[in-house]
Amino acid sequence: KIKPQNGWQWFLEKDNNWIKHIDDGKLNEIAQKAYECAVRRGKIDPTMIVTTSPPDLLEEVAEVFECTGEKSPHIKEYLDVEEELADVIIVALSTLHHSNVTLIHSLKPK
Repeated sequence: KIKPQNGWQWFLEKDNNWIKHIDDGKLNEIAQKAYECAVRRGKIDPTMIVTTSPPDLLEEVAEVFECTGEKSPHIKEYLDVEEELADVIIVALSTLHHSNVTLIHSLKPK
């Protein structure tokens, strides 16, 4: 078997039990806390129905591409790209939670 060019594809083919490595309970707990914070800050309207990518997610992804690799202005011990990637994950998790999707169920078919 030839190793695929895509590293993730190779990893998933090599370890087809990769999903067991995800602690669903903790990630869903983080998703719930991120969601509650987003609602409190007015970033998510609890009555909103998600049918497309939320604007906040698109904004956070765009901010990743604007990073310079310098220290984050908000969290001094991290680079700007690390902070922005964390923001992408936070918005994605809170959006999944808002849609009542558990992370494990959305990842298994992948």
